[in-house]
Amino acid sequence: MKNVLTISILTCVLTFCGRNQAVDESLDRAESCMSASPDSALAILESIDSLHFDSRSQNARYALLKSIALDKNYIDRIDDSLINIAVNYYRHRCNAPYKFKSYYYQARIYQNAGQMDKAMESLVRAEHIRKNIPAEDLARLHFVKAQVGLSRYNLTEQLKELRSAANYSKIC
Repeated sequence: MKNVLTISILTCVLTFCGRNQAVDESLDRAESCMSASPDSALAILESIDSLHFDSRSQNARYALLKSIALDKNYIDRIDDSLINIAVNYYRHRCNAPYKFKSYYYQARIYQNAGQMDKAMESLVRAEHIRKNIPAEDLARLHFVKAQVGLSRYNLTEQLKELRSAANYSKIC
């Protein structure tokens, strides 16, 4: 009886660890092909069974990557429940690139929903995270900030944002 229990526990642990590694590998594959093939990244992400997530970090990373893939595939979402998983996780972590992206894509969802004040709030939060953020991402941030601002705020201020976007684009 003792051997059966030990074997059962060992089997569960090995199965669980195998699923954990498979999820991480799928997330890595999706992230690596996100820029060149966002449709492939989305397909990989949609093939992952969320029951296999073993940690909040996997769940947050999945939520962020899926939000990015949807946006890059021009699937405009207005429901913030998925991206908020990432935002709530990364807001308290030192992973600057993921924190930046979670706020940026939250802003994109609010922009799609016509909630320009919330979009601007998320963009400003993302803007405060500059460490380890590529100039290309900062240019994109300022461009979206200008779009949101043009629909809601002072035109003169938004022209400054467009100049910032252009300056960061020259760095790329």
